[in-house]
Amino acid sequence: MKKKQKKTSNLFEWQKVNKKLRKQGKKPLTLLEWQTEHKNRKSNYAFPVAVSLFIFVIGIVMTRTIWFSMIIPSVIMLNTLGFALKERRDDKKAREKMSLPESERRDKYLKNAEKLTFKSVDVDNMRDDILNYYKNIKNAGYIVSFFLMLIALALGYLIYILEKSEFDWSSVIPAFFLFKLVPPILFAVGIVLICFSAKEKPQKKYDDFYNRYKDDILRIEHSYMGGKVTTISGITLNIGSFYLIISGQNVKAYKYDEISVVLFTRRDKHYSEGVYSYDDFKYFIQIYHGSIHDYDLLKADEHTIEMLCDEFMRHGVKIEDKRRF
Repeated sequence: MKKKQKKTSNLFEWQKVNKKLRKQGKKPLTLLEWQTEHKNRKSNYAFPVAVSLFIFVIGIVMTRTIWFSMIIPSVIMLNTLGFALKERRDDKKAREKMSLPESERRDKYLKNAEKLTFKSVDVDNMRDDILNYYKNIKNAGYIVSFFLMLIALALGYLIYILEKSEFDWSSVIPAFFLFKLVPPILFAVGIVLICFSAKEKPQKKYDDFYNRYKDDILRIEHSYMGGKVTTISGITLNIGSFYLIISGQNVKAYKYDEISVVLFTRRDKHYSEGVYSYDDFKYFIQIYHGSIHDYDLLKADEHTIEMLCDEFMRHGVKIEDKRRF
């Protein structure tokens, strides 16, 4: 119930911010943009200040010496000041980075363009390539589950040897009884992964795809076999001459006039006890096909996104660039 109230409150705040922006004649923010800016709040220094005061008061009571009592609070406040200055520097760098002219961003991409290349389809037909993709996912699930179960058995054997020995290991390892729970948990996770992997049916994935597009399947295959392939966020994109084929949860094919692309960057500022720690940038490409609720959201580095944009522009795809700070 509380979660629902918080979500409603967030939506209300977003609408309130957009109302103010419209009055100022500015473009309203999307929900994702507002969430990003809302998250990138300024540091709250109440916690380190409160801790410093508490230590100072305790020091005065215990030592009756002001100078001695100020040592630890001074270290805390100097450290906090250092992070505050770091936040200001990082904010400035972020603004400079996000306000780079398109020409400079393009030059940076071209310097790295040689390292970024698309793959090509190296099998005889589209069916085999799609089946291989889903078989690899299935096999990866089996391999991970096998290793988890192997580790569980090894740990179980180790615990058996430790319990057989005369030494009381619970006196050395206080949480020894919890340690004994690790092997069965790992083994259970391995079993669950095997079940999920067994449910993955590559042939069914391809059959669903074939039945959905059987009227245009020959044209789609022709496009697919000559397409440029890349994998982002676990999703494979095949950019062919007539179609974009996306292999993820399911296989989907779209003509280029059916899709549009939105680019945006998100800067996340990370805090520890209310004080700024560091920031990182995430780059996204959103591929819309049909309605605004029907899209694929992919996270990649900025150069890969530029590479994809080059290909999409060649095929006349509408691209909206929302990379901003």
